[in-house]
Amino acid sequence: MEKRIVKTGIPGLDELLGGGFREGDLIGIEDSIGAGKTVFCIQFLYMGATEYGEKGLYIPLEERPDDVRQDMESFDWDIEKVERSGDLFIKVPINWRMIEEEKKIDEICLDIQGLVSKHKVKRVAVDSISALITGDNTARVRSFLYSLFTGLLEEGATTLVTIEKTDTTEPTVEMEAAMVRGLIALRTRRIDNRRTRTIEILKMRGIKHSMAEHLMKITNKGIVIYPGTIVGDTGNVLIEV
Repeated sequence: MEKRIVKTGIPGLDELLGGGFREGDLIGIEDSIGAGKTVFCIQFLYMGATEYGEKGLYIPLEERPDDVRQDMESFDWDIEKVERSGDLFIKVPINWRMIEEEKKIDEICLDIQGLVSKHKVKRVAVDSISALITGDNTARVRSFLYSLFTGLLEEGATTLVTIEKTDTTEPTVEMEAAMVRGLIALRTRRIDNRRTRTIEILKMRGIKHSMAEHLMKITNKGIVIYPGTIVGDTGNVLIEV
């Protein structure tokens, strides 16, 4: 049975994806510092709630929920209204910092899965798993992620999970091919002597997608992607006619 296509609502992205994500898939968002992963996640959830009738859950593991809400005030979004209506939830899992304790992993995952099931949430964003990583807990983090994502897939939620890409990122906790159906890279590159944001779809199983790197901007309306642009390996920008 072919999966339903979930429109992201992010201008330009659905065109690159051939329509959107596949419902229930797990999508990795690989982000360099300042490239826009949090905005990407919130916009995906907000557009789902306001345009497509799909409730969303945002799980911030790096910032306090109130800080996230404050940061989003610079956009033309009424986050408070959507939260009040019960169409968007910004929640930190109970005891999530205790994943070192094996008995807590199931408790944390069941807390999240229960919230998704109770409120019929269709879109989830976990931002970011980098916050879970310390020097010697790789196996525990992977166990937690596997349990979490298995539960979310059982609920049929389309899920974004972000990781901040650095030169020292542990390969064992990067987005593994077996765990994610898709992988999108958000980058900042120096083009014409200034920092410019770009986006590239590295993998998206079951979807015919763009294979190029494209320009991306963050505006007062959120992220806007320009499908008609192609960024070359040397940073040159080509405009498709």
